[in-house]
Amino acid sequence: MAEISITDNLGNPLESVPIKFDSASSIFNYLKTELMHLTVLPEFVQVTKQTLTQVPQPTEFRLGVGHDFQLGKTEPEISIGPNAAIIVGINATPKSDLFADDPFGVPAAVPDGTGYVSLSMAGSLDAGASGSAGDLTFGFESNGGITLEFLKAFGLSAWEPTVGEALGKLIAN
Repeated sequence: MAEISITDNLGNPLESVPIKFDSASSIFNYLKTELMHLTVLPEFVQVTKQTLTQVPQPTEFRLGVGHDFQLGKTEPEISIGPNAAIIVGINATPKSDLFADDPFGVPAAVPDGTGYVSLSMAGSLDAGASGSAGDLTFGFESNGGITLEFLKAFGLSAWEPTVGEALGKLIAN
């Protein structure tokens, strides 16, 4: 059975990121390898106990990958290895552009009273893929690169989650 492991840079499990798999759409369901191991730096360990609005806004943290892992339920599989970019983003700044660094430039303003946590993973495809819909044809070359980004919105109220709780819910749901 596959599992997800998040540790600090000394190899200690990060207890401040609780992950409870209770959703059919969790990242866990797309793991093709036995273990997805992410390593976080001390700066990130410190912010996991802070609420989303206590963290300087917007901000990003890089995570390390312990070894290769693969995502995907069908071909092609997406391989993410130690050289990949794994980034956790936090943005609770009202009216800021949620996708400011997106190369496609589709603006999306963060609503008042809402904070977002994102997990972005850049990897490579193990095989090529293509498809078409009407006159539109698209595809990926084998050994091409791809970035997957998962975002989850959280209400900023008296029950605002900590960064660790929010990341755990993002991964699990």
